[in-house]
Amino acid sequence: MGYCRCAQYFSPLLNCRLGGRNVYKSIWCNIPVFEQFKKIIASIFLLFFLSGCTVGHKDYQRYLNMNIGENINNQKLSKSPDAGELIRSDYLIAGEGLTNITTLDTGFLRYHFSRQEVLPNYSIKDFVGKCLIYYDVDPKTEIIIAWGFDKGGNSLSCRTWP
Repeated sequence: MGYCRCAQYFSPLLNCRLGGRNVYKSIWCNIPVFEQFKKIIASIFLLFFLSGCTVGHKDYQRYLNMNIGENINNQKLSKSPDAGELIRSDYLIAGEGLTNITTLDTGFLRYHFSRQEVLPNYSIKDFVGKCLIYYDVDPKTEIIIAWGFDKGGNSLSCRTWP
């Protein structure tokens, strides 16, 4: 290990002798305040990068949870006029909307929805697929009592986008 000294008084580079060879580096890297600042910025960037994907999915689940106890008629109960059209850049297309209504053994109605589809050209391959959800509805009151991810879809493609 060597000790770094400025090559010239007003030089933006430090001439460091490390391990028997000259190494040049910015004087700003040697100031402790900037070193801490770089670590904080890198940590914040990493946090946003890693949590951004899960926040979108969790946020979508929170959105669906808010619909429990609401009337099903507050939902769009028709085919989507935008079905199959790009709605975000070149990787997300609009779903079909309401696709089917089935009756469960319990007598509840299950409303099936196709919300969106993440196309295979999207960079995060785990998100690729269709967002298929359902609402279980009490037929007498038309109140949503539960929701879930439908078969044949990819639950990770169900997300809000920044």
